Amino acid sequence: MVYPTGREVNSDDPAIAGGQILFMTSPTADMIEPAPDQDPFESFRSEFCTLINIPISSTVIFPSYQEAMRNICSLVSESTVAEDPTLLVSAFGLPKFTRHLKESDLNYQFVDIEPDSYGISPRGIVQKIEDIQGVAGIVIGHPFGHPANMPALERISSDYSIPLIQDCSSAFLAESQGMPVGKTGYASIFSLPQTLGVDGYSPELDGLTLVIFEDSDEAGPLGLSANTANTNQRETMEILLTALRDFPDQLQRRRSMIWELNARLRGIASVARMSHGRRIQHAYSKFSLKIRGPGWKEDLETSIRAFQVENLEFSSANSELSLSQAGADSSDQFPVALRTARDSIILDLHNGFSESDVDRISFVTRRIVSWACRS
Repeated sequence: MVYPTGREVNSDDPAIAGGQILFMTSPTADMIEPAPDQDPFESFRSEFCTLINIPISSTVIFPSYQEAMRNICSLVSESTVAEDPTLLVSAFGLPKFTRHLKESDLNYQFVDIEPDSYGISPRGIVQKIEDIQGVAGIVIGHPFGHPANMPALERISSDYSIPLIQDCSSAFLAESQGMPVGKTGYASIFSLPQTLGVDGYSPELDGLTLVIFEDSDEAGPLGLSANTANTNQRETMEILLTALRDFPDQLQRRRSMIWELNARLRGIASVARMSHGRRIQHAYSKFSLKIRGPGWKEDLETSIRAFQVENLEFSSANSELSLSQAGADSSDQFPVALRTARDSIILDLHNGFSESDVDRISFVTRRIVSWACRS
């Protein structure tokens, strides 16, 4: 196989077999100094809540995503009057939620997504509600930091008296119509290492998870604190607290970088950039590209490898497919989710990326497009 810069790859040995690599290293995440606060848990909750303007009493920190999920599913089961309660789950963007949902007693059915926001389809939700009995909740994801269509989803929730559950782990400080993602709904989940972009920082980081509950009475008696945490959980929270304090500035830099990158990629055939709706503020936890448009001749695996050769660690969006956790893959029912997973690539945007990396990404992307669409 010959990649865009002319380097050949031996089919028996994936190592590059010569030629000059344009970019020898990948952007690396900055080091994070643990916060010295006496009670990092209380400091974190207070500062987190200040950023999105919610009462601290509505939040709980769980030791793991699994524990948070178990609690939410139990509350849904207890609060519904349906004999056979069912959750409607986005077919894309909720693989972790779906994996743990299988451990609960709740039924669930998938709903396809919108092509622009990657969020669950409001029209698909209404169709499901009319087709089945006992819908006890609607589960929303915000893949790559794209807010779902919250105004439409909140109207459905109100009209049918069905609670919204959100996984906001990729969308901290994203906004829809001026409202921070996660501020509304029955329960909003933030897997904190993922939320703050430090999930790859250290294998020792615990999966601490914050949940915002609509009813603060449900949050009251629960939660991890400085008095109940073990040593590793406390050290994790100290790292997370520093990351939280840096996050608003990091997010603004990331937005500036992606705005510039999208401008530079304008007009490239066979590539669809990240969409931008009116009155939407993205969190940009990942940069996504839809490739393999008309004229694209390479398969997804080969295309991703071409980026990785230049030390841009793009990966397949197939990892975001909720359906894969349940073995559901019907193209008739979920064509948008499956097409998005098949044709999209994603790049983690940790705090080591800067405006200077815009040059690298735009240059490499243009070169790969020319190569993949060559006649």
